[in-house]
Amino acid sequence: MKKFIVFIASFIVLYFGFQLISGWILTSLYTPSPSLAASTQTVSFGEASTWSFIFILSQHPLHCYFQIK
Repeated sequence: MKKFIVFIASFIVLYFGFQLISGWILTSLYTPSPSLAASTQTVSFGEASTWSFIFILSQHPLHCYFQIK
């Protein structure tokens, strides 16, 4: 059982190390295209309404009330 835990732990460490190093290399080698940098783009993350904000604000006190009981 101990060998299995050591294997899983070393696999996880090596996997994340590989992800970190490959991400670092890919990021350092990336060169953005000048034609894409000059264009104007609008990014939209979704619509936010006042009703959703009010709903979220009303849920917090209810959550705290029922969490205490």
